[in-house]
Amino acid sequence: MLATVGVGVAEAALTYAGDSKLEFLALGPAGLKIVGQYKKEKAASLSVTEKDGSIVLSVPWSSLTTGMGLRDEHMGKYFHTDKHPNVTVEVSRAALTFPEDQKEASGNVKGKVTINGVTKELPINYQVKRTGSDYHVKGTFTVPVSDFKVEIPCYLGQCVNNDVKVRAAFKLRES
Repeated sequence: MLATVGVGVAEAALTYAGDSKLEFLALGPAGLKIVGQYKKEKAASLSVTEKDGSIVLSVPWSSLTTGMGLRDEHMGKYFHTDKHPNVTVEVSRAALTFPEDQKEASGNVKGKVTINGVTKELPINYQVKRTGSDYHVKGTFTVPVSDFKVEIPCYLGQCVNNDVKVRAAFKLRES
C-alpha cells in the first residue's frame, strides 16, 4: 500500500502530499453491497507520516462514510470507534521499493493494521508511480473483521461477509 525506494531516495524523508482516497467494500447475501469512502470534509483528516523507519497511514473513523447515516452509526458501534477512533496501517519503508522518475513499481508487503485496538499483520499489494519528487501510491488489502475482535455486522438478518476489501491511494513527496 505504500511505496518503493530507489538508490537516490534512500535517505530522503517522505512527507504526505495529499491526493488521498480510501474506499472499502463489504459484501453480503442477496447482492448486499456496502461501499464506504473517506470524506476529508467530514471530519478530521487522513494522515500519512514517516516514523521510526515506517510509513504510517492513519484514518479517523469519523471521516469514513457509507452514504447512510444510520449505517455509519451502526459501523461505529461494531468497531467501537468511541474507544478506538482511528484505523492505522504501518509498513516498513525498507520493505518497499520506490522507482526512479517516470517509472512504476509494485509488490506485496506485510503491513501492521490496527482496528478496534487490535493490531494484525496483513498482506498488502501496492503500486507506486514516481513523477519528479512525488510518489503516487496505491494499495489494496483485505481485512478479516473478526480477527480484530469485531462482531460481523448484521442488520435485519442481513450480515456482511467477514472479509472487507480496502483500497487506498495517496501521494508522498521527497523533502
